[in-house]
Amino acid sequence: MMCWSIIEDWRIIMKNIFNKKLFSDGMRQLRTIGIMGLIIFCLETVFVVIGNNMSNAEWIASYTAGQITISGSAAQTALNMPEVCTLLELHPILLAAIYILAPVMVLYLFGFMNRRNSSDFYHSIPVKRECIAVSFLAAIVAWLCIIVLVSTALCCILTLFTPYVAINMYSVLTTTLATLAGSVCMLAAGFLAMSITGTYFSNIAVSVMLLIFPRGLITFFTVMMSSLVQVLPLSLGGILDYNINIVVGNVISLFIGGDALYPMTHLVPSLYTLVLAIVYFVIGMYAFKIRKSETATMPASNRHLQNIYRLIPPMCICLLPIAAVCQLILRRHEMFGGTNAMNLFYIVLFYFIAVIAYFLYELISTRKIANVMKSFKSLWTLAAFNVLFVIIIAAGYFYEIHNVPSADRVKYVIINTDDYSSLTRSDVGHDYYFTQKAAATKIYNQEIISKLVSYLEQNINDIKTTDGADSVSAYSTRLSVEFGKGIGTLRRKVYVPLNEYQTFINTLNKSDDYTSIYKNLPEYNSLASCELYMTGHSSWKISDNDKRDLYEALCEDFRSLDLPAAISHTSRYSSGGCIGRFYVEVNYKSSTLNFYAGISADTPRALKLLVERINAASDASNAVNKLLDAQLPDGYAVRNCTLSFTLLYDGNLYDGSATRSFYNNLDGSNDSYADYTENGAEILNKIADRLDSAPSTIDLNRPVLCVTYNSSLTDNNAKRTTESGCRFYQADDELVNLFSTFTKTDVR
Repeated sequence: MMCWSIIEDWRIIMKNIFNKKLFSDGMRQLRTIGIMGLIIFCLETVFVVIGNNMSNAEWIASYTAGQITISGSAAQTALNMPEVCTLLELHPILLAAIYILAPVMVLYLFGFMNRRNSSDFYHSIPVKRECIAVSFLAAIVAWLCIIVLVSTALCCILTLFTPYVAINMYSVLTTTLATLAGSVCMLAAGFLAMSITGTYFSNIAVSVMLLIFPRGLITFFTVMMSSLVQVLPLSLGGILDYNINIVVGNVISLFIGGDALYPMTHLVPSLYTLVLAIVYFVIGMYAFKIRKSETATMPASNRHLQNIYRLIPPMCICLLPIAAVCQLILRRHEMFGGTNAMNLFYIVLFYFIAVIAYFLYELISTRKIANVMKSFKSLWTLAAFNVLFVIIIAAGYFYEIHNVPSADRVKYVIINTDDYSSLTRSDVGHDYYFTQKAAATKIYNQEIISKLVSYLEQNINDIKTTDGADSVSAYSTRLSVEFGKGIGTLRRKVYVPLNEYQTFINTLNKSDDYTSIYKNLPEYNSLASCELYMTGHSSWKISDNDKRDLYEALCEDFRSLDLPAAISHTSRYSSGGCIGRFYVEVNYKSSTLNFYAGISADTPRALKLLVERINAASDASNAVNKLLDAQLPDGYAVRNCTLSFTLLYDGNLYDGSATRSFYNNLDGSNDSYADYTENGAEILNKIADRLDSAPSTIDLNRPVLCVTYNSSLTDNNAKRTTESGCRFYQADDELVNLFSTFTKTDVR
C-alpha cells in the first residue's frame, strides 16, 4: 500500500509539472523548424564527410602519381590514411544548434508571451504555469536532441564507409555533450529573458545580457588584473576561466585569443554550463510563474528591471575608459598611446558614446520620448558604476601586489609547461605528455621554492616602482608556477632575471622531482605506439625488435642527460640537433598523450645502436650515382628522386639535399628538373667517390654523414613504385669540405 501511495503521489506531481498534450503541441509547433534543421544538419555532415574523403583521396592519388612532393609529418599523414578527425571537423554546423536553433526555437514557442491575447489564452489553460513551461521546454530539448544526435550518428556511420576519413569517438562524446549543454543553457537564458520582458527586441537584448554580461565582467576583471600586475596569469582557473562557459567561451576567445574549441572538447565546461542552465531555468520558472499578462508588449515587467536593462549596454562601453583610467592612475601608462591629452580625448569620447547608448536603448525598447526624458534621473547610476568598478580594480591591484607568499609557508611548487612558460618554449598542448606530467609533479626542494619566491618578490617590487605597461621586460624566462600553501594554491607568472637564469637552471637540475619529468621516459611496454623519424624525412620503418632496443637504449641515455638537454631532446616542434626522433603515444591517466624523444650525439648508446641497425637493415650504396644517372623509362609518366644528407659534426647537425624530377608531357616530350647546377653535379660525383672509399666501421667521435635516398616511379596507369635507402658513413675532412661546398654551409 505504501509503495502504491508513493507511485500515486509521483503521478500527481508529474501531472502538475508536465503535460503530454502540451508537449505534443510544442513538438507540433516546432515541426517546421525541427525538420528543416534536421535536413540541413544531415546534408551538411554528408557533404563535409564526403568532401574530406574525396580531398584526401585526391591528395594521396596525387602523391602516389608523383604530382606533389611532401615529406616529414605531411608524408606520414598522407601514407597513413584514414585521417582521424574530430566531430567538429566533420560536423562544424553543430555550433549552430547553440547559437541559432536554440534561441530561434525558444523565441518561436514562447512568443505568445509577447502578445496579450495569446498570453491570456495560455494563462487561462487549466494547468499550472510550471506545467506549461516544462512541457514546452521539453519539446525544445527533444527537437534539439533529435537534430544533434541523428546528424551526429549519421556522421559516425558515414565514416565507416569512407576509407580516407575516420572519426575520433572520444570527441563524439565530448562535443555532443557540449553541444547539448550549450543549447540547453542558451534556451534557459532565453526562457528567463522572455519571462521578464514582453517584446522581441527586449527578449533578445536581455538574453544576450544574461549570457554575456556576467562572464564579460569577470573576464574584464581578470584581463585588467593581469595587465596591471604582470605576474598574474590571464586565466585564474576554476569558475573564473572564461573557457568553462561553453556559450560565452567561444565568443570571448575571438576577442582576446585562445582555443575557441576548447570548451567543446572537454567535459568540465559541459558540466558547468549545465549547472548554469539549471540556475537560469529555476529563476526563469519563478519569473514565469509570477508574470502578468500585462507584461506582453512591454520592454520589462516593471520599471526597476527596465532601469537595469538600460544600464547594461552603456556599462559594457564604459569598460574601455575604465581600463584607461585604471592604467593611468595605477601604472601611469597611456592605454591608447600618445600623450595624456590624447588618452583623455578617447576617455571622454567613449563616455559620450556610452551615454548615447544609455538613451538609445530606452528609446528603442519603449519607443517613447517621454521615457527617455525620465531616464535622465537614473543617469547617476551609470557614473556610480564607473566609480565602483575603478575602486574594485584598484582594491584588487593593491591586494595582489601584496599577496606574495613567504618561502616558509610554501609547501611545494608546480612548474607548468603551459602558455605562460618560456622554459620549454613552444612545447605546450593539453595532449602533450610532458605538459600533463609537469602539472602533476610537485617539487618540494626548498632551495627552488626560495628562489621562485625571491624572483616573485623582485617582480612585484618592479611592478610597484616602475611606470609603464611592462615592468618585467628585463627578464628573460617566464615560468608558470603554482605555489602550494597546504590549503589552496597560488598561480603566478614568475620572471627569472637574465643574470640568474643559468643559476636557476643549475638548481632545478638538482631536483629529482622536476628532472624526472623529462629524464624518466615511460617504459616501452606502456606505449600505445612508437614511430621512428629520421631528421628531414618521414617515419623510417624498422623492425619491432630494433624499435624496442633503440627506445630502451634512448631511455638509458636520457637518465644521464642534464635538464636543458632533456628538454631540448623532447621538444615538440624543434629537432634540437637530433638526427632521429621517436614519436610516441602513451596512455596516461585515462588519456592518450604524445611526445617526442630525440637521438643525438648526447645520447651515445642510442646513436650507436641507430647507426648499426640502420646500416644493417637498409642500403643506400651508390645512392648519389642513382640520382645522377636517373632517367624516365618508356611507359612511365613521372619520376622523382631525392638525395638527403645529414652531417653530424662536433655535436651539431647540418642538412642538405639534391632533387631530380622527370615528367612525360602530353605531346610525348619529356621535361626534367634538377635543383643543383652543373658544378653541383661535379661535387656530387666527388662525394660519391669519397663514400665508396669510406671505412666500414664508424667512430661516432668523428664526423658522420647520413645519406638517404628516395625514388618514386609512376607509370601511365598511375601505378607507383618506390625505392628508398639510408646509410651512415664516416666523413673524413675531404668529405666534410665537399658537403660544405655543395650545401653552401660553413660547417667548421
